[in-house]
Amino acid sequence: MSFVEGMIICFIGGWLNSYLYSYHLKKKNRAWIFWFAVIWIAAVMSLDVLIYLNIIDVRLILLPWIKIPKGVDVGRYYMWNPGLILGIQFKSQIIPGTGIVWEIWALMIFISYIWWFTIGQNLGRFMYGRLTYERGVWYLLRSTKMIKRSKEKLEKKLAKNN
Repeated sequence: MSFVEGMIICFIGGWLNSYLYSYHLKKKNRAWIFWFAVIWIAAVMSLDVLIYLNIIDVRLILLPWIKIPKGVDVGRYYMWNPGLILGIQFKSQIIPGTGIVWEIWALMIFISYIWWFTIGQNLGRFMYGRLTYERGVWYLLRSTKMIKRSKEKLEKKLAKNN
């Protein structure tokens, strides 16, 4: 993954985290939400760092249409060119990834993965509700037939528990 794809995957992870919390996990399983966030961000960040440092060779794990020029640092070139996975090659005279300034930018982008996860999580909370009993904005987009079925299921569960 390049930096842009890593950010998108972290955003999706945050969204998924809030969805799981609001619909599938009960209060007693709240620790799973924290561990899901830690594992998701750590996995994406560690994979990207390994690619950036050329420990994982991009040419071995990616699709054949990705062409990386010879004589460049493969991992850094791949991470700084977000269109390579889609087959889009940017024609640039500057090859990023060499020098301390590029390393500082890369470090800041890696740290921003946490921020992208949080944005996805907050947007998911807005859509699905912040707490397990809230419905969020997504509830407004559902058809009334689905809402009636949900209320009937909830009433059946309450009647069964009492």
